Amino acid sequence: MSLQSSRSSVPMAITADAFTKEIIRNEFSSIPDILDLVPREDWGMFADHLFALCDELGPLPILMWNFANRALEGPEAERLTESFGDMLVKRLIFDEANVRWTRDLIGGVYQQAKSVCEDMEDVNGEKEREMISEMICDILQKVTEWPMESRPIATSKIAAVHHFAVGHGSEIVPSLYIIFIQNTLIAAISNPMLVALDKIDYVRPAKLQMVLDEIARQMGRYCALKSCPVVDEPYKSKLEYWGNRMAEVVGEQMSSVDQMFKIWQAQYTPSSKRVAKFESNLRSFVEIYSDRQSRSTRSVTQDSDDSHRSEIFEKMQDRHWKSGKEENQISNFVWSKGNGIGVRVEGQVSGDVVSVLRLLTKRIFHTNKLLSDVQMKLIDTTESEVQFRINAPFPFAPRFISSNIRFDLSDDEGVAIFADSTQPRTPSGHHRGKMLLSGIRAVAMKEEPGKVWVCVVLHIDMCASVPNWVLYSQNKSLRKILISMLGFTNTVARI
Repeated sequence: MSLQSSRSSVPMAITADAFTKEIIRNEFSSIPDILDLVPREDWGMFADHLFALCDELGPLPILMWNFANRALEGPEAERLTESFGDMLVKRLIFDEANVRWTRDLIGGVYQQAKSVCEDMEDVNGEKEREMISEMICDILQKVTEWPMESRPIATSKIAAVHHFAVGHGSEIVPSLYIIFIQNTLIAAISNPMLVALDKIDYVRPAKLQMVLDEIARQMGRYCALKSCPVVDEPYKSKLEYWGNRMAEVVGEQMSSVDQMFKIWQAQYTPSSKRVAKFESNLRSFVEIYSDRQSRSTRSVTQDSDDSHRSEIFEKMQDRHWKSGKEENQISNFVWSKGNGIGVRVEGQVSGDVVSVLRLLTKRIFHTNKLLSDVQMKLIDTTESEVQFRINAPFPFAPRFISSNIRFDLSDDEGVAIFADSTQPRTPSGHHRGKMLLSGIRAVAMKEEPGKVWVCVVLHIDMCASVPNWVLYSQNKSLRKILISMLGFTNTVARI
């Protein structure tokens, strides 16, 4: 990853402030103007900010705007629908409600695949084919018979609009279900990490992946039963049964959606705080590309070391840390206030203050699987700077974070303070994340010579819109990483 980027600045036909106000009024005619302004590689970030605001207000208007654009023809239609429009749809697919539903649909089969895969050498034997076909039936039954009132309402509404506008389609399986299976289920089955059924650092065994890929392949065949008939059993009869069953019930299902949506709409109230936050984020993003303002030119304001030192001590004792189960005599906590990734761990390690502090600082950034493309530069013995990336699950843009690291060391106590920096510029294709006040405190234990008490806090604001299921998964992984890191540091320090 290059830490430098060049952004062209183009005069705008509409101001960032006027644009965000239009979006709040559900007016989307200026979106093509912004797309002209924003480099194509940054459209994903634009989609993140735009959908976050529209989703909080109620996502149907922006999705209907996107649906209407599909009736257009020519290059502009292709740009709005097949490119940027698809980005918006994918953000709906991977929002909180849809990911939770997808997990409910495939979670049981995933656990079953884990339990039986070790006994499989391939997927072509009669016994293996029967087991896989039963797992597929489990998924198809849930997709077909899941109560409409328990499905994500925005997705159901768009599905109903599609059904009554486009019709059943040319296949046995209704076209709206084909879209859902092809764009959501198949990807999630092949890679359960997309919907947080796997931990970030989990390495899927080859046999398990073989079973999942076969389930996904058969689901793809299910979507083309008419144009490419399945002739091999047991798949033929089971896939055709559920294809016909879906075709029977889809009309009644979609007819019930309109009333359910009206009830939901009457009861839903957007959060004014979240609307204000997302509006500000969208406005700031658009301003980056205007002649009027550029965040890349803003100066960095550094607080004093004494101020940061007292603040990090206070933060380590903040009441918003939620404790987890102690592991290997290491206490651990997760930040429970607001969005972001926040973990604190503390425990005893062997060694001296200076070596433990520097070793931990290095390992937090260089061996942390949650971080990638880490570049650390030593300025002097008391200060370093680091830049890194945090990948967000598809389709969300990765986050770029830059931080200053300041050391305050003595034989008895040492502190490493991580503070956000606005330099260098954000690389193209990345959101700017923020290093919230973080750091390490190491104190020599006088009652146990050769022992050091250590407290580590790492707190990062992912900024823009990241679903809670993503943050939960990342918090869980970071907690495990830091616990393991503290234990490893203890081992190395003894050596």
